Amino acid sequence: MKKYKNKEWLNQKYTIEKLSTYRIAQLCNVNNVTIFQWLKRFNIKRRDKGKAVALYYSKGIEQIFEYRNYKWLNQKYVLEKYSIPDIAKLCNIGTTTIKTWLEKLRIKIRTKREGMKIYYSRHQGIRSGNTNANWKGGAYKSGGYLITHQPNHPHATKDGYVPKHRLVMEKKLSRYLEPGEIVHHIDGDKLNNDELNLFLTDKTEHRKAHFSLMKVGYELCKQGIIKFKNGEYFPS
Repeated sequence: MKKYKNKEWLNQKYTIEKLSTYRIAQLCNVNNVTIFQWLKRFNIKRRDKGKAVALYYSKGIEQIFEYRNYKWLNQKYVLEKYSIPDIAKLCNIGTTTIKTWLEKLRIKIRTKREGMKIYYSRHQGIRSGNTNANWKGGAYKSGGYLITHQPNHPHATKDGYVPKHRLVMEKKLSRYLEPGEIVHHIDGDKLNNDELNLFLTDKTEHRKAHFSLMKVGYELCKQGIIKFKNGEYFPS
């Protein structure tokens, strides 16, 4: 259940801790209109405009929105090397907000590799790379896909990573894939990189494949094989 849908939690934040609806909305990653609606539903008395403004200034504008200040955010992220989650926790807001302000203030966001180096340097006693017990051969998930470390690959990212499904297809074809070639996961499982589940195509044909799947899904829905309820499709 969402936190703001709990009367006790919402009353604690709004009435006792005196957080603004804007700040509560940030904590919950929702629009402040949503918070207004739930305050009304729970009959939690809202502050009038005068009290809200007085409270706002009593807390100090810079303290409330310190992450919007270039000097403060640059100090934390670049100089003190805080991570985005760490800064978000300091400000009691979501990580997306911090990332957005880093971009707005043109503060360069670290790559995943750079972030991991800082993480391991800050945690003494934790071994990094292939000396770590959790090392998985330099692989991680991104966008649902498995990405592996192949620094010598001609199409590797600047950090030296390549999607696993492309490597499997290249091994099958005994050649490197062209940038415009796309590897389609037949069963829709982005982690199923068995070569029998992969199909080589291009952007146009890949779009057609997904469209044909959608048409089949609608047909199965018409036949009653697939049902729709509460915004989701499921097998009957």
